[in-house]
Amino acid sequence: MTVISSPGASLCTPVASLEPQLTRAMVARQRFPARSVSDDWPGTERSRAEAARLLSRPPYTLENVGSELHHKHGIVMVLDWLEDQPGQTWQERWKASGIEQAGAAWRPVIKQWLHEHGLRADWRMPVVGRALTTLISAELLRPSVDWLAAGASRQGVLVRSMTHSRDPDGFERLRELGAQAQGVRPGAVTTTLCRSALILAAKGGTIADITVGDVLELLETQAVVLKRAMAGTEVFYRLLHQFGALGEDAPQSLREVRYLG
Repeated sequence: MTVISSPGASLCTPVASLEPQLTRAMVARQRFPARSVSDDWPGTERSRAEAARLLSRPPYTLENVGSELHHKHGIVMVLDWLEDQPGQTWQERWKASGIEQAGAAWRPVIKQWLHEHGLRADWRMPVVGRALTTLISAELLRPSVDWLAAGASRQGVLVRSMTHSRDPDGFERLRELGAQAQGVRPGAVTTTLCRSALILAAKGGTIADITVGDVLELLETQAVVLKRAMAGTEVFYRLLHQFGALGEDAPQSLREVRYLG
């Protein structure tokens, strides 16, 4: 019996039993490709002075004076760390830093840099994490879907940051749609908001810009990286469809997308 190895499949799974599933996935991804991410866009080409000015003003600041003081310090450290990497743009420096390869274990990458520069990392790392999320929300850099799917960014913090600074109306409307939907549990709504924030972090734009391909890419990547079945996927797709995202030719359900083949 011929066997095949694929994410989520047993090494002894027959090819015949996997072919329909793989074919459907290929057809869906070909018809609905995910948005590509360019290495250059206006935000990532900002100078250090421009980036610092942007991040020192609302909506990227915090209301609490004490918290904002730490937040500013975190932003300075992250910008310093990125500037120490090779590259001309923030995105090029991000890619050259090695942080993507570290995945969810990225913190030691910056922690080592802090130590090398005589900075104690024990109290600095929490503010560095929040500051990094702010840079992502401000579109200075766009992490890969793989890095985000691995849980490298704390999703609750990312949702709050995206809601506050990137697309407040979009996240509020998506939250309302979830609250009004029959049979949808609060946990599924929270997961929908988190997944939407991850897509915005990787692709840029707002919730209205999310495509069917973006959804398929994230769900497939999460399934592979996290090595488990994804819950709440149908709700995620349905709420985005009701929101008016995904495009005019988008099927009404994720099931329809997956059975195109």
